[in-house]
Amino acid sequence: MSKNAHSANKAGIPQTVKDHLQSVASIARDFAYWHKDETYLAGLLHDLGKYGDLFQLRLQGKTEKIDHWSAGGNYAARYGCYAAGMVAYGHHVGLKSFDHIMELMTRPVDLLSDGRRYSDNDFPKLLKEMKQDGLKPVKPEHPSRVNFDPKTIGSMLDTRMMFSCVTDADFLDTEAHAIGGIDGKHYRKQNILLQPDVAFKLLCDFRDAKPKTASHEMNEIRERLWNCCVADYPVGTYKIGAPTGSGKTLSMLGFALNHARQHNMSRIIMVVPYLSIIEQTAAEYRRIFSEHFGIEYLLEHHSLTDYAKNDRHDNRYVYAQNWDAPIIITTNVQFFESMFADKSSRCRKLHNIANSVILFDEIQSLPVGLALPTISALDYLSKKYHSTIVFSTATQPNMWRLGNKIENDMTLNCDGMVCWKPIEIVADKKSMFDHLRRVKVEWLDSYDQNKLLTEIEQNKQSAIIFNTKKMAIDFTEKLIARGVNDVYHFSTNICPAHRSIKLAEIRERLLANLPVRLVATQCIEAGVDVDFPTLYRAMAPLDAIIQSAGRCNRNGKLQQLGRMVVFDTGSSQNLYPDVDYLKSTSFTRLLFRKYDGLDIDDPSIFDEYYDMVIRYCGGFDNNRLEDVMNGIRACDFEVVAEHYRIIDQATISVIVNYDEKLFKNANVLPQPDMKTGKRSWRQWFKTVRPITCQIFQPKPSSPSWDNMTAVHKDIDNWYFWNGQYSEIYGLVVPPELMIG
Repeated sequence: MSKNAHSANKAGIPQTVKDHLQSVASIARDFAYWHKDETYLAGLLHDLGKYGDLFQLRLQGKTEKIDHWSAGGNYAARYGCYAAGMVAYGHHVGLKSFDHIMELMTRPVDLLSDGRRYSDNDFPKLLKEMKQDGLKPVKPEHPSRVNFDPKTIGSMLDTRMMFSCVTDADFLDTEAHAIGGIDGKHYRKQNILLQPDVAFKLLCDFRDAKPKTASHEMNEIRERLWNCCVADYPVGTYKIGAPTGSGKTLSMLGFALNHARQHNMSRIIMVVPYLSIIEQTAAEYRRIFSEHFGIEYLLEHHSLTDYAKNDRHDNRYVYAQNWDAPIIITTNVQFFESMFADKSSRCRKLHNIANSVILFDEIQSLPVGLALPTISALDYLSKKYHSTIVFSTATQPNMWRLGNKIENDMTLNCDGMVCWKPIEIVADKKSMFDHLRRVKVEWLDSYDQNKLLTEIEQNKQSAIIFNTKKMAIDFTEKLIARGVNDVYHFSTNICPAHRSIKLAEIRERLLANLPVRLVATQCIEAGVDVDFPTLYRAMAPLDAIIQSAGRCNRNGKLQQLGRMVVFDTGSSQNLYPDVDYLKSTSFTRLLFRKYDGLDIDDPSIFDEYYDMVIRYCGGFDNNRLEDVMNGIRACDFEVVAEHYRIIDQATISVIVNYDEKLFKNANVLPQPDMKTGKRSWRQWFKTVRPITCQIFQPKPSSPSWDNMTAVHKDIDNWYFWNGQYSEIYGLVVPPELMIG
């Protein structure tokens, strides 16, 4: 009698263990870029425990807490295929460690926890049943990593890639059975292909039709960058250092499409740090491609995507699960933390980043303390998985100067494969920056608040940017106390719906040449299109100062250069968002004193600045990096995933009563499904997004908890805010809870 892997589907047909194992193994092998035989073995063994009688009883609802994954992990490891063993074991509980898989071979009973039982303690009996069912696992001739010796970032990425292939195949086959009929399994429709030749022509037509509203000099610079990007290059690692306004968004896409058609690559992945930039970039790319290819050609994937789950005309919800799309736009958090993850939900997509062009915009926002393992993994990805990596920003960080550290560390250099020497696409950056100079910077070595208050009061249109919300609030209060009108305060304590209204008012007043004084935090620096003739900026990391400069004479419409004033508030920790920000600011200050001012349009200054940042912040002298490296040296996936965090401090989401109608709708929670009892929160998240703010999680003793009510036990870290929300300042919370 056949054993079943899954209960009867809607057609009343169960799925046999044999069918499921064969299907998953075959699909996973097709997904694999390397180690196809071992990936097939992992897929074939992943549900070996389902042959056990206790698992069959679990399917009938007669028992629970049955471990069906350990048996397959045990046998894969016994074949010397330790990566396959970790994958088979981890497909439900996550990847563990090399030591864990060794224990699974020698004393598996000791690993049971939470009251679980094996489907059968006699693992050889399960294997015998499998063979009697016509399935014969075969040890690969060349296992991927025989002893994980040495344990490297590459061996862990290879394992995650195999894990991705098997878990994605498992999800897809299980889904196909669940929605299948009497005619068999129904696999989801695969997305369309990239078709880079067609897409490149559409992009060229879009560029040609786009009105040339900029100056002749600006258009020449943009054409020059475009020509640099659409030349032919081999698969590898690259950097594009070009100033704001030079047309990087379209030129990067041109590079990617031309490169993909040259090297037969499958997809393009754009990775950016901020949701506002994602929305702007995605909107422009859709204008180019959606009419021809349809809406599923481009996929946004981040914490606030809200694709419909059961729309037969829109499959983006399911495509987001495994990145089955020609063009993907995602965040630093989603991309990098997936590359260092241990759970199937995060790793499932990874096999689809092989054979891709991966573009990183505003790469300077990556925490420098994680640079070593990050660029090591990216270089390994490029060399082994036929992917091209491109770093792009106006302020290109010298992360490639970490190459010597990588080459001298066995854990990072992956048997000498990794070296990290990206090629510069733009040969003469300095002339490009010189031609696009739009501001003149004045550098002050102190902070005279009264003087700045007076200047802003006298300036009809001006903006001032501080490093913390506390300082921005204090300055706004003093400006208003002077009786100054038309003052706008801007920070992430103001919810998105409120920010949108404020920004629209600010832009209207700027265009109409009406008075507007903006007091903001650094949230105004990226992805916000405002153009002030005069801008003041507190001393900050050099890349932040340059980003701020992009809000001054942004469109180059002034007859003279815009005026930017950088002032120094001091070096106390409480004047900066975090320690890394303080350290980076100190390097800007050192260079300012060394040169008695800085030319922010000189790329050589960027190089010198990032040399200092990398030298003092990018090595093995910070706790977070050391924890990650220790996890890699031990081949411990859980430890690495725990400590590799782009955002290091825990945050929570609070829903504010800015808009009464939206707040009322937010209090209407989704109802449980009649069959499953589960709630679908996707539409609710879409509803509350415009009135949601992020704050640091308060300490348990904080009185701020008195102003918060948990939304529901099903969703962690979401709260209704019952405290004050100001029309001027937004969410009113203690300074220690403010992000930025």
